[in-house]
Amino acid sequence: MSAIARAAGVSRVTLYAHFASRESLIEAALDRSVGEAVQVFAEEAADAAPADVAPARLIRSSWRVLDRHSALFAAVSSTLTPDRMREQHERILGPIRRLLLDGQAAGTIRADLPVD
Repeated sequence: MSAIARAAGVSRVTLYAHFASRESLIEAALDRSVGEAVQVFAEEAADAAPADVAPARLIRSSWRVLDRHSALFAAVSSTLTPDRMREQHERILGPIRRLLLDGQAAGTIRADLPVD
């Protein structure tokens, strides 16, 4: 927490006023980065046509987001519970699942394979 406060240019007291623990800070940072990823996915999906191109665009954008937040994801994996990790993953996988189901319904994505 000291290093984070120093990097943010605030005191530890200020940091603790906003985040009670390292875990709560990591979770807040993860919530923000996952929210960013969901927004990127939504924009990519809206811009992608035809539907069979959208998954490839989403995969490329997800790698960019993951690369930008790699240190956070490393911290998260050692901090959050598996249940909390699954909740965060679902925020990202939900829109992708809907996109794939729409593509299957439209006949642009293979329907003989399960979406998951």
